[in-house]
Amino acid sequence: MSHRGDTGDGPGPKADGVRRLLEPALLATTTAALLNGGIAWAAGNQNVADACWAAGTVPAVVPAVAWVVAALRKGRAGVDLIAVPALAGTLAVGGYLAGALIASMPATGRALDAAAERRASHDLRALLEHAPPLGPPPDRPQVAVVPLADVVVGDVLVIGTGDVVPVDGRSWPVRRNSTSPC
Repeated sequence: MSHRGDTGDGPGPKADGVRRLLEPALLATTTAALLNGGIAWAAGNQNVADACWAAGTVPAVVPAVAWVVAALRKGRAGVDLIAVPALAGTLAVGGYLAGALIASMPATGRALDAAAERRASHDLRALLEHAPPLGPPPDRPQVAVVPLADVVVGDVLVIGTGDVVPVDGRSWPVRRNSTSPC
């Protein structure tokens, strides 16, 4: 369940900066509200518990609406579409614990998405650092795709795995780390 694509494919540095601040703050707010409400409830103070849980629900409504609007503009409807009426409904009927739990779901999902995106970016950069050069070394002959009619006796062909070539010939074993064009 990816939330990242819901807000745009590159909304700009300002939006990215806001998102980097908003999403962890929302997660911290909803988590703190759940924990503090639980402590108040365990201590027997239902009014304080409800206030904590409501305080964790209300701040999630505006970002959830923004996420839904952004997704709908792109012609998509994600799980946030369900979260908005659920958040509003829990506030309307006094189900504050349920509201705080629902608010924590998109906040947690977005935090996990952000972590996965950072990890994937890191891994991709590491992979690209080890990528071979884009072309053969200058001392190696160039490989080109040629029409079958141009193949003559003595030509060296590079055949990929699964390629079918209707010619007679010999094959050489693949030698790794070789400067040979075979």
